[in-house]
Amino acid sequence: MLSLTLKELERDGLVNRTYHPTISPKVECNLTDMGVSFREPVNALGNWALDNLAKIDGAREAYDEKRANNYPVQYKSGRRTKAALCI
Repeated sequence: MLSLTLKELERDGLVNRTYHPTISPKVECNLTDMGVSFREPVNALGNWALDNLAKIDGAREAYDEKRANNYPVQYKSGRRTKAALCI
């Protein structure tokens, strides 16, 4: 899965991959200039998520509680806790 993701990032121009055909093949990867420029918005998104983690958790709990009260499926942390009809 990692290899596929890295190939996609290479295709997108974010990563350079260098394959070394040795015994125990080796691949080296590094960010392109565009990949480096992508770090800032990704870091901003990560910081936003951390800053809003309590609100996100609260929204999930409220959603799960509402869903559990309206449907015969019991939810806990976004997952069904026992078998029930699929809605």
